[in-house]
Amino acid sequence: QFTHALIQETLSVELSTTRKVRLHARIAETLEELYGPDSETHAAELAHHYAEAQTVLGAEKLVHYSRLAGERALAAYAWEEGLVHFHRALEAKGVSFTGLEPAADSEAASLLFGLARAKGGTSAQRTQLAEAFAFMNLAFDYYVESGDVPRAVAVAEYPITSPVTRLPGMTQPIVRALELVPPDSHEAGRLLSHYAWTLQAAEGDYDGAREALGRAITIAQREGDRALEMRTLTNACAASGNHLHLQESIDYGLRAIELAPSVQDLYYEALAHQWVTNSLVAMGDLEGARQHTAAGLAVAERSRDRQGQNTHIHHHVLQCCLEGDWRSARDFIERLAASPQGPLPYRVLLEYEVGQFDQGGAFLDWLLDLMHSTALHVEVDYAVPSMLIPIAARIIGVVDRFKVAQEAAEAVLWSLPSPSPYAAKVARAGLALLAVQRGDVAAASEQYAPWRRGEAPWCQRDGPPSTAS
Repeated sequence: QFTHALIQETLSVELSTTRKVRLHARIAETLEELYGPDSETHAAELAHHYAEAQTVLGAEKLVHYSRLAGERALAAYAWEEGLVHFHRALEAKGVSFTGLEPAADSEAASLLFGLARAKGGTSAQRTQLAEAFAFMNLAFDYYVESGDVPRAVAVAEYPITSPVTRLPGMTQPIVRALELVPPDSHEAGRLLSHYAWTLQAAEGDYDGAREALGRAITIAQREGDRALEMRTLTNACAASGNHLHLQESIDYGLRAIELAPSVQDLYYEALAHQWVTNSLVAMGDLEGARQHTAAGLAVAERSRDRQGQNTHIHHHVLQCCLEGDWRSARDFIERLAASPQGPLPYRVLLEYEVGQFDQGGAFLDWLLDLMHSTALHVEVDYAVPSMLIPIAARIIGVVDRFKVAQEAAEAVLWSLPSPSPYAAKVARAGLALLAVQRGDVAAASEQYAPWRRGEAPWCQRDGPPSTAS
């Protein structure tokens, strides 16, 4: 009854643990009775009291209201809050987070899927997305085995990962879900849209992705599903951009953005702006890119999507660096403090460009340590250092890391079964810059030839060039 927090805390400390638990139990049951049919609106409050009274009242109501509170948090883009609710509910059910046990019942499957979505929303690092994907698969397996096709489809079509993330088995849940629905059904259209996203990222199959996207758009337009049409156009924008079809990516993205006001899907709206920005920067239109970066960041902030916010801030930093606006670049980098790995390449570039060579070298060492500790399927983490090292060498004249840069580029180009065209382009640019710094005309010409011929064979498979030693 006291409004002052210090008095509340002092009195609470004086209560015995047993009495606290009994009081929470009385509060939980009384509030539930008072709220009646409106209890779901107060799920977070009820979950708190049932959690404190678990030793008296058991876990059933705690799990129930935690799940409801988690779903309400996700609907409001409150990812961190949702993570707490789902984690608490699963702990109350005795689910292990280390052994990744199969879901024991429908409630556990629902909680695991909620946890996966919350983790996907809070994760700014690729490695953390693997955990979210693993939880999602546990929920999907349960729904398939229990014959609950609608829920299996809902899990399989959910975008846990980004359009450039590669995780083992990314396409498998979608392929299995497609076998459960009629080929040209509305459900198939939703699955095909997401299948295209994962197919081009995980396997580099751009032609297969385009075919799936075409089918999904046809189904969306037939069903009058503007949300699915926007989602599919955004996926087409991402697939085209990732495979360096830049104008095509812009065209798809602008169509998706036109549909955004009538759909209100913040995640895909921000994603469309992101890939339009990528392509505009690559085509040299920094003014157009800046407009889409600002718009995309505003949308990502509304949805509290940490990955999306970081990505758009990265774009701001890149544009500032391209224009030599180092003060603004540093200001944007400070906004990425919560994601220390994310801004590292920009920190390296920024410090070298403004003459802080010791600081730039320290950041470069950190970036290389992260590269060596990262699995090769996170290919951009290998490609970027291959380009930064020769850029740094051009500024300070130190060439002692050239071997590391070359090995990183060649790992992307010739150690992966199907490197993404974007990562391969960066790796080839790194090899070209290395050749320039070494004065190796033949090696530089070999990397420049595709541009000169108007081609882009970024992922040729004939092995490393003989002059690259």
